[in-house]
Amino acid sequence: MGDSSRKKLFPNCRFVTDICSMDKFNIRDVENLTGIKAHTFRIWERRYNFLKPKRGESSHRYYDNEELKYILKISSLYHNGHKISQIVKAPQEKIDELINAGQQKQEMPHSYINRLIAASIDFDEASFDATLTMIIERFGFDHCLCHIIYPYLEKIGLLWVTNNIIPAQEHFASNLVRNKMIAMIDRLKPIVETNHNEGVTLLFSPEGEVHELPLLFAAYLHKKNNKRFIYYGTNISIREIAEVCVKFNPATLYFHLVTNFTKTSIDDYLNELSSKFPGKKIVMSGPLSGLVKNCFPRCTILRSPEENMQYISA
Repeated sequence: MGDSSRKKLFPNCRFVTDICSMDKFNIRDVENLTGIKAHTFRIWERRYNFLKPKRGESSHRYYDNEELKYILKISSLYHNGHKISQIVKAPQEKIDELINAGQQKQEMPHSYINRLIAASIDFDEASFDATLTMIIERFGFDHCLCHIIYPYLEKIGLLWVTNNIIPAQEHFASNLVRNKMIAMIDRLKPIVETNHNEGVTLLFSPEGEVHELPLLFAAYLHKKNNKRFIYYGTNISIREIAEVCVKFNPATLYFHLVTNFTKTSIDDYLNELSSKFPGKKIVMSGPLSGLVKNCFPRCTILRSPEENMQYISA
């Protein structure tokens, strides 16, 4: 059944083709994605006849999918030292040639992030996986995750919350990264109990929090550093934590928070954990760690992937 037939039968429904065709990226989106100021793009438009954005019904300037992918390529070359006056005049074939040649050199993180974004927009699994594999082989998994994957996920997440990509595009990318992370965890040697093991860490995210990738990274770091842990997963209630504590008695409760759906403030949640699990060490990581206002006994707040690595590796 074609799109026109489906629309006649279901006039109030929106289909994937409709949603995907709505992808429009304003100048602020492009600025956030490329790290190049909107003012610079306007100078390029005037001076080099660079790609001019379209205008919507309300005269807002925007770029479509294909234009965004072109801009991402240009910005990658620009960040890697190519002169804008030369690359804007180059045909598409030459631009692709320069991009491919750059893969043999130490590119800036922007370049890799741009490639992952372009692959996500097109749902290009082969390109995404090839780029991710190359980055891991070149820099190592830890560096790749901290300096490329996390910033990439922040940028793709920003497009999602501003309604410029459909959720499926973020889920597409997250699932590929998740598969890669699980494979990397499986490759690590089993944990060997030693005199240096300091009890078991329970890895979880609070009830309502479903972002799993940061938690998998914590699991990877624990296993890599021979630290014993129980991977409980996402969306875990206080009651479920209590049940595990009774059965396994973990020494540390480690949780990661990206979006607060606990219906309480972060401080209230930490206070509840501290009061209900006395004697347990509590570790919090994630973007919302910056919202913690008070100090809590036995609590450690990790505010970046680098701090996560340092804490778990110690």
